[in-house]
Amino acid sequence: MLKRAALLLLGSTRAQLEIRVDNRTVVYNGGANYTASLQFCDQHNIPDADACAWDIYQASGATSGQLIQEAWALLPDAYVDVNQARATVAELQRRVASLRPFALDDYSVPVLQPHWRLAFSGGTGDEISSILRGWGRLYSQALFHALAEPRIRRSRPRVGFASSWFCNSAIGRLYTGLLEKIDKSKFDVYVFHVREPSGRLKRDFFTDAIDRVSTAQVLPRDLSEARAIIFKTSLDILVFTDIGMEPFTYALAFSRFAPVQCVFWGHPTTSGVPGHAIDYYVVMDAAEDDQGYSRYAEQLVRLDTLGAFYFSNESGQYLPQKTREAYAAEVGLPSSGHIYAVPQHCLKFHPLFDEALVKILALDRDAILVVKNCSTSIKVEERLSTKIDISGRIVRVPQLSLQDYVRLFGGSHVALETFPFGGSITSLDAFEGGTPVVSMKQFRGRPALTVALYDIMNVSCCVASDIDDYVEKAVRIASDPSLRSSIRSSLDAARFRLYESMDAVLEIEAFFSRSLKLL
Repeated sequence: MLKRAALLLLGSTRAQLEIRVDNRTVVYNGGANYTASLQFCDQHNIPDADACAWDIYQASGATSGQLIQEAWALLPDAYVDVNQARATVAELQRRVASLRPFALDDYSVPVLQPHWRLAFSGGTGDEISSILRGWGRLYSQALFHALAEPRIRRSRPRVGFASSWFCNSAIGRLYTGLLEKIDKSKFDVYVFHVREPSGRLKRDFFTDAIDRVSTAQVLPRDLSEARAIIFKTSLDILVFTDIGMEPFTYALAFSRFAPVQCVFWGHPTTSGVPGHAIDYYVVMDAAEDDQGYSRYAEQLVRLDTLGAFYFSNESGQYLPQKTREAYAAEVGLPSSGHIYAVPQHCLKFHPLFDEALVKILALDRDAILVVKNCSTSIKVEERLSTKIDISGRIVRVPQLSLQDYVRLFGGSHVALETFPFGGSITSLDAFEGGTPVVSMKQFRGRPALTVALYDIMNVSCCVASDIDDYVEKAVRIASDPSLRSSIRSSLDAARFRLYESMDAVLEIEAFFSRSLKLL
C-alpha cells in the first residue's frame, strides 16, 4: 500500500478506505472523486492535502484517464508564491512516478501535455526532465507506432516539418524563412499542418508563404488518418518544431515515420518522448550549459547559429524605422515616464520575477510597466500590490497585431526578460528596434534564450549576474539616454548575426546530411 509520513492507507472494505493518520484511524467512503478526497483530507487536518487527496483518489479506483487529468490540472495558470510553485513541481513529479503506462488499447486516456506550464513553473532542469520523461513513459505503449519502412535512397532526401503553428506565431516567424531558403536542389521539403481541435486551420500570410515553398498537407484530427498521410510521404527526416504546444502533435511524435526524427527549438525543453521515436534535439549551442545533455531524452545537437532564418524588420516586411516617441504614440503608450516593456506570455510571470519588478518600481519613481492584458496579469498585479503601491504604474495592452507589437518595443525605453522562463522572439523583435533587453545570466539555458542571443552577437552589457544587478541595469538603461544610444549602436552593429542568416540555413542542411549518413 501507499505509505507517507502522515498517511497510511490500510486497506479497503467494500467502497471504504481505512486510513491511519498519526495515531487515529479514519474512514473515507467518497469513491473515486478527487474533490471529495481533497475535502476529506482538509476536514481531517491531514498534512499536505493535495498529496493526501491524490493517494486516496488513486487507491479508490480512479481510471487512468481521470488520474492523468488530475495530474495535469495540478499546474495553475499563476502561482500564489514561490513556495507554491516549488511544492507543485514536487507533487507533480510524485504523481507521475506513481502512474503505470497506459495500455495499448486504453483509448479513454486523453492526450495532455504539461510542457509549457511546467516550463513556467520554475522547476530545475532535472525536475522538469524527470516529469516529462515520466509523462512520455505513460503514453509510450498506447501511442507508439513503428511505421517507417526501409529507407529508399534518393538524390534529394525528403524532409518534413510538422506543426500546428505555421502562421503568425513564434513558430511561423522562426521557420518561414528557413523553409524558403533550404536548398531545393538538395532537399524536397514537406509541411504538415495540424488543425485546431475545432477542425479549423490557422491561416495567414505566413501560412501562405510556407505553402509556396513546400509541398504542404493539412492533417485531419483523426490520429490514424494523420499517421497514414505522413507515412505515405516516405520521409527521410521529420522535424517536429514544437512538441508540447498542442496535444495532437504530441501524440503524433510517438510514432516512427522517418529514419531520422528530431525536435527543433520551438519547444521549452526535452519532449520527454522516448528515444525510439525522437532521435535529436536541435538547439543553439549558446543556449545550453555543460549539464544540458543529461536533461534530454533526445541526443542533443548544438548549433553555432540561431538555427533559423529570421526576417529583419529592416527588410520592409513589418515596419519602417521611426523614433521612440512616434512608436509610443502609435500604440498609446504614456508620453511621460520610463517605459519598461514586459509583453511576455502571462504565464511567464513567476513569483521569482516579482522581486525584480518591485525593486524597479521602488528605485525608479517614473517606472511604468507595460504587460499583456490577461487574467494572469491581473493575478500578478494582485501579488505586486501586496508589496508596493502600483497605482497608475502598470499598463495592460490588448492582443496586438505583429506591426503594433514591434511598435510597442520601439516605443519603450527598455525591455525586461522574465525569469526563470524568458523570451526569444520578443527579444529578437526588441533588438530590431534597438531596444535593450535586460536578461539574467543565472537562468541561461533553454528557458532563457536571450542570454544565448547576446552571446551570438557578442554583446554583454545587458546581461545581469543576479537580481540586484538586473534591477540596476534596467533602471540605468531606462533613465540614461546616452547609455541607450550606446547600446543601440552595439545592437545595430551586431544583430546581423541573428537575422536572415544563410549560415544558419547551411548549418541546418549540414545537420540533415550528417544525420542521414549516420544511418
